[in-house]
Amino acid sequence: MSGAAAGCLGHSTATWNAEVGTRNIRANVRRQDLPLLFRVPRSNFRVRLRPMIALARKYRPKRFSDLIVQEHIAAALRGAVAGGRVAHGYLFAGPRGVGKTTAARILAMALNCERRGAAGGLAGEPCGECDSCTRVWTGAANLDVVELDAASNRGVDDARDLRERAMYAASAEGRHKVYIVDEAHMLTREAWNALLKILEEPPPRVVFVFATTEPQKIAQSAAPILSRLQRFDFRRIGPHAIADRLRHVVTAERLVADEPILASSWPEPGRCCAPYCWGISAGNRRGSRRRCWP
Repeated sequence: MSGAAAGCLGHSTATWNAEVGTRNIRANVRRQDLPLLFRVPRSNFRVRLRPMIALARKYRPKRFSDLIVQEHIAAALRGAVAGGRVAHGYLFAGPRGVGKTTAARILAMALNCERRGAAGGLAGEPCGECDSCTRVWTGAANLDVVELDAASNRGVDDARDLRERAMYAASAEGRHKVYIVDEAHMLTREAWNALLKILEEPPPRVVFVFATTEPQKIAQSAAPILSRLQRFDFRRIGPHAIADRLRHVVTAERLVADEPILASSWPEPGRCCAPYCWGISAGNRRGSRRRCWP
């Protein structure tokens, strides 16, 4: 062996021995009990920050009785669920922000609620607290309740995929599969034609809910569909009802709000809590135009 090769081998062996020795020393230090002076005390104190939830989501209705100004729709849907006479297809029409998607979710909760009408509640009302209701209300993954946005799933291929998925049974005996299609007026004529057959002869325990702000477009592009659906027209919510709802939210959140702000004419109840969300995020517990508006 040449001198250069022997030197390299000796250097590698020495380096390896040094690394092994260092690891052994570290292991021995870990095993030994350090003096009390060098010990770091452990604490069971933990800081857990609660996630910020928008007020519009936090106070979203969970029961039919919580829907404001839509008593005629709440009573009809509640009675249908209680009597077991739920239709296979619904069309919820009305201006934006009046509770169309919320009513569809409540209907899905009521159909699959594990404790429906429990604790002396109204027949047909969901409990809003069981695992099934919680998953629907929070929008978590659910095999039996599917929400689709027709604005981005509007083609005939999307409608065929929906039709094929609807043929499968629900995840458990006695449950319903509910398909909520928002912005239904965005579906193309070909997509409506693909759904026509399944809406005429739907599988058992399958419910379709179409929500739209422009029902006249559906009548123009797919008039035969309207005869297969039960239509409910949602009323526009007035400023007094919105102000009463805001007072409830402000009281529940322990906020201080100026009465002129609460009495202002709000365009939509689902978005009237936004200024207070901005104020809370900024650390402000008092609602006013100067402090809450960006």
